[in-house]
Amino acid sequence: MKAALDYGLVAMFGVLVGASELVSRYRDAPWSAIKNPASAAYVSVNAIAAAATLALLRIFDVTFDIPDATGQRAVQVLVSGFGAIAVLRTSLFIVQVGGRDVGVGPATLLHVLLFATDRDVDRRRAKQRAKAVSDALRGLSYTDVGEALPNYYLTLMQNVPDSEQAELRQRLKEIADSTMEDALKVNAVGLTLMTVVGQRVLEAAADTARTRLLERGVLGEVYPRLREAIDRVTRPDDRVLDVLGLTLYTAWPNVRAWLDDHTCLLDGWTIRMRMVDPDILAGPLRHWFDPHWLDEVRGVLEDVRRYVVENEESLERRGVKLTITTYALVPVVHGFRTGGGTYFISFGRWDDKTGELGRPYQSYEYLPPDDHSPRTCQYKAIFDNWLRRADQVPPTSSGSLMARDNQSVATEATAH
Repeated sequence: MKAALDYGLVAMFGVLVGASELVSRYRDAPWSAIKNPASAAYVSVNAIAAAATLALLRIFDVTFDIPDATGQRAVQVLVSGFGAIAVLRTSLFIVQVGGRDVGVGPATLLHVLLFATDRDVDRRRAKQRAKAVSDALRGLSYTDVGEALPNYYLTLMQNVPDSEQAELRQRLKEIADSTMEDALKVNAVGLTLMTVVGQRVLEAAADTARTRLLERGVLGEVYPRLREAIDRVTRPDDRVLDVLGLTLYTAWPNVRAWLDDHTCLLDGWTIRMRMVDPDILAGPLRHWFDPHWLDEVRGVLEDVRRYVVENEESLERRGVKLTITTYALVPVVHGFRTGGGTYFISFGRWDDKTGELGRPYQSYEYLPPDDHSPRTCQYKAIFDNWLRRADQVPPTSSGSLMARDNQSVATEATAH
């Protein structure tokens, strides 16, 4: 029983030693290094070598001049578990192959396994790394990332050795001096930085570095960036999308496309859309709004109602909850909020020529989830305040035809 326990401990030490060496070789995704057959073989060899070393110590009765039996066992286990590293890295003799000195012995097997592990991990990670970098740095130019981003990363990471920083800067200089296109340089910088800081830090810092002002509003980068934010949400409790819109004339087609997407982007999501109440657009303040808004609101309400009815079983099966309600407020603040804490906010502007409230075509403010600066917190609080108010203020005429239609849409969509 004691012998089995000793060999088990020695094998565990061997596994830990082998795994720690592999983890140290792949800094951007250390744990992916031990999830492939080659690395499993490498770790197994370390465990077997440790157990074999213990067997040899006991066969030759190596006691290390320790009289106590318990002390002998403890020292033998520790020496075998961690001393096997030296055994595996020894060469019995040296031969010349192609003008180079090549060691022959256990070290040869170790180098072969390490080489196989390197290649296997590289093949598996290449596609993932390329996609991760491309997604993280989307919308950034080389001017944005070439110098500012590395400095920002090194400020974030407090324990990067000077030698590693020097190596990083040399690699970045080579990229800067190369003749690659800017788009390729951006990705090359991202891949270089990811090796040092990892994927999560890369994404967080890129979000911070990326411009917060999205030009051209909903006609620009708002929906592509919103889709990225949705795609990054992993916690089930965070799968909530709140939309505070005007007429939802651009928001609903995008949400509908994501609902129908083959990637199941919005499966398990709760989507709560809000739009200006038709009675506001048709009431005494109608001269404040584009005359087309009323038709757009009615069209979107009808289309959402029809979509919910036609896809009732599919929405229920996929765990999607879709609601649409109206609010009786002048739409000063509008935008999007995910349960993960990402906000896209725009503010109403008057058209100086027509005197009407303009559409959100000017700009949006992008607020990432990990930004807790006072300015960002204030912006988010403003949006939350208007969102709560929109839910509290009922339609101006609850007995109107459109209000009844709106109520039916919300009821049907939340029945699941």
